[in-house]
Amino acid sequence: MAQALNCLAEEFPTEQHDIAEGVRHVANMYERCRAYRNYYVHGISAVTRYGIFIDAEDFEKDTPLHEAMREGPYGTIHNRSGKNKFKFGMDHVDTEQLVRFNNTLGDLGDYTENLNLTVGHYFRRFDYKKTAPLPQPLQLPSALEKRVWSHPKMKPLPALRLLDPAILQGLADEDAADKRALEGEG
Repeated sequence: MAQALNCLAEEFPTEQHDIAEGVRHVANMYERCRAYRNYYVHGISAVTRYGIFIDAEDFEKDTPLHEAMREGPYGTIHNRSGKNKFKFGMDHVDTEQLVRFNNTLGDLGDYTENLNLTVGHYFRRFDYKKTAPLPQPLQLPSALEKRVWSHPKMKPLPALRLLDPAILQGLADEDAADKRALEGEG
């Protein structure tokens, strides 16, 4: 869609650069909104009452999970990097974020309708600047930033290996060694 819009923008003569810029703006808005849409539609796997918000500092301090929780409701998003198995993401999306995104899509629809009217008047050889002036460009949504966690304390293990008592003991020994090192005993 964005490629088609950018191709269309290139077809306008230089005298109508304002229309071309409007069409390019729709393409840019579409690309930004597509990233959010995919993140929300393909990412939200559950709705929960509480959201967990942890950063690297919380890992270093071994912050208890209940201190990192906030009351929701939240849509829960879990993802893991395909490039690096040590990075995974967990995000919580609140209703305010979804409403804001929905409003952005509504504004984009209105902008596109008005731009379509302007383009139609241009192709009918009307004085589009008087009969259907270009709408004001919308503010681009910020680029989507997926929360990704990576920390040495996170060690990916196959689920079946977790059932092995020797591995569980080894993990407990590693955690104890990490704790001693953090406390300065190791």
